[in-house]
Amino acid sequence: MRQIKSTRIGGRRWKILWEKPESEDKAVGLCHFDIKTIQIDPDQHGRAQMDTLIHEALHAISDLPGMPNLNESQVECAAESLSGLLWRVGYRVK
Repeated sequence: MRQIKSTRIGGRRWKILWEKPESEDKAVGLCHFDIKTIQIDPDQHGRAQMDTLIHEALHAISDLPGMPNLNESQVECAAESLSGLLWRVGYRVK
């Protein structure tokens, strides 16, 4: 996967860090709302990495004004569904 350094989510610039999150629960991704940064474990590959990126982007989107504030299980379900759909239609990391 091309390791981009930033992206726009809801008109706001978010930094993307490709580094393993330091987390007690062994998370493979984190969304830092306060500093508008998404952290992704670069050791993930394929659908797992796609799922994590979608998952953290959904957290970022849920922080936008007027958007529903999704809980962790809702984000997990949505990310898994979206990554599954994209994977089934052939989207792959190059």
